[in-house]
Parts: sequence; C-alpha cells; structure tokens
Amino acid sequence: MNGYDERLLQSFRRTKGFFGEREALITATGTGPKPALVQQVATFDDVVAAFEGAAAEQESAVRARKGATVESRRLRAELRAHHLAPVARVAQSAIPDVVKMTEALRLPKANTTREQLLAKAESMAKAGEQYKTRLVESGLSADFVEELRGAAEAYKAAIDAQGKAVGNRTGATERLREARAAGRRTLDAIAALVKRQLSTDPAALAEFRQITRVTVKGVRGSVVPAAVAVNGTEVKTAA
Repeated sequence: MNGYDERLLQSFRRTKGFFGEREALITATGTGPKPALVQQVATFDDVVAAFEGAAAEQESAVRARKGATVESRRLRAELRAHHLAPVARVAQSAIPDVVKMTEALRLPKANTTREQLLAKAESMAKAGEQYKTRLVESGLSADFVEELRGAAEAYKAAIDAQGKAVGNRTGATERLREARAAGRRTLDAIAALVKRQLSTDPAALAEFRQITRVTVKGVRGSVVPAAVAVNGTEVKTAA
C-alpha cells in the first residue's frame, strides 16, 4: 500500500467514525435522503472492510515474497556448496576419466540460472546413481543421491513460493485498486446526501468535509506574516 492509499484509508476510517458518533443522522425513518444515506453508509462500511482486507493481503504477500527470496538464496547456496560441490570434487578424484567425458559430474558455475541449476542437479544425481559404488567408496555418504535430490526439491519449492507470493500481491493490489475506486464513488454519493442532511448545521458539515479530506504528505500550513508599523507604514515581518 502506497502513501496515498494509507492516507485515503485513514480518511475512510475517520468518515466511519463520524457516522458512528451520529447514529440519528443515518436512522432510516420517514422519507427523503435518510434511507438512501443508510444504504450508502452500509455500502461504505463494506468497502472500507474490503480495502483493509486487501491492504493486509498485499502486505502479507510482500513479506512472504521477501521471506521466500531469502530462503531460496540460502537453499541455492546449500545445494551448490553442500551437495553438488562434494559430488563434483569426489568424482574428480575417483573417476577422473568419466568427469572429462561428461558435464553431469562437474560443478555448475555460480551464475547458473535457477532452472539450469535444478536441471544440472538432477543430471548429477543420475550420474551419481550410475557411479554410486565408486563415489561412496571414495567418501560420499550412501544417501548422497537422495540428499542431493532433497536439497534440489527444497530449492525448487522456495522458487515456487516466490512466484506464488508475487501472484498473491498482484491480486491483492488489484483488489485494493477496486476498493479504492468504490470507496471514493460511495463517499461522493454520501457527501451529496450529507450536504442536504446537515444544511442547517454548518459546524457539523464543516467537520464532515474536513475529516473526509485526504491529506497531502509534506504539505505544511502557511503562516501569514505579522504586520508592524515602521514610521507610520505597515511592514510584514517574517514568521
């Protein structure tokens, strides 16, 4: 949620509070604007709830993506350093002639893409199965192939979690946009009705107009310089 959305949501909550303190204003009795105002306020309450829900979903998705990104980096480093590198190193000493003939038992470069790294991990696992006896005899654990594949699957899951979080954020952002537009439309309709309802209460109407404003970040109130007399002439002084 960007800064404008935060300030807009705050104005929406202030508006809800305004009506919460003035139950008589939206009591659906008689004819005229009151029944319409009741309906619009109820709609507005639903829109604000949707706005808050979408904002929470968006924030959750952002956090999930950050967490998945950190986790995928950790798992990538673990896959390469603790699983692929040992196999490549042991293979180099145990079956050097085979290593010269196949790319499968060589350590992938550090800048290998995600999917290439996963493909190379599976290729190394298959080659490891083929030469498992000699590699285990040279120092690898008896379960090194299963461990390698498990590390690769964990890395793949973290990558997929990143993608899912990005999708969730996109969906939440669209729901936030829809709620923002619906809230502003509903508030415009409410403002027209409130203007009629409070036509005889200028103070309450002024309060309503103020609380529904969306504040502008960084804008400060201007101060009118004070006027003093110098030799009979008014001169404005700095504030």
